[in-house]
Amino acid sequence: MALNTCVHRKISILRCVTPRLKYIAFLALSLFTFNVYAFEKQLNLQEAIQWTLKQNPELKIFDFKQTALTGQEQTASLNPAYELEVEAENFAGSGEFNAFDSAELTVALSSVIEMGDKRSARIGLVSKSRALLNAEKEVSALNLMAQVTEKYVEVLAAQQRVILAENALSLAQETLEIVSQRNRA
Repeated sequence: MALNTCVHRKISILRCVTPRLKYIAFLALSLFTFNVYAFEKQLNLQEAIQWTLKQNPELKIFDFKQTALTGQEQTASLNPAYELEVEAENFAGSGEFNAFDSAELTVALSSVIEMGDKRSARIGLVSKSRALLNAEKEVSALNLMAQVTEKYVEVLAAQQRVILAENALSLAQETLEIVSQRNRA
């Protein structure tokens, strides 16, 4: 009811919120917090690059693609499959063909005969795909390393700006102190 009174009187809602509602709002907002993992020691560029290369999901995709290429390589190295065909004729008919006495059974075993070393060509194609994938992974890793280096330099520059600002603040405070002492004298 207090909230409705505040709305009708056009008073700020924040003044009408009870401590209980503030507590509930605080608890609700705290559900959306997350942990930030801070490094206890300074992180050098080499460690930052190694950590990023190990943890980056874009590079982990290449491991799955390598596994897929391994499966393709196994499939490419297989010989063509054999097919067995069985055909029966002249059985279960009528008259003199009513039993298996005059049945004809045909059995055929067949396979594709590959000519021109096609299996080696398939394996070579998978090998070239693997080399291309490795090159793509290396390019992605190099791009990632360049981004990490760029961000690392930006952080170092920001740290230096903070140090300069702290020095400027300290100098300004010292100057203010000196001017205040002279002004009092």
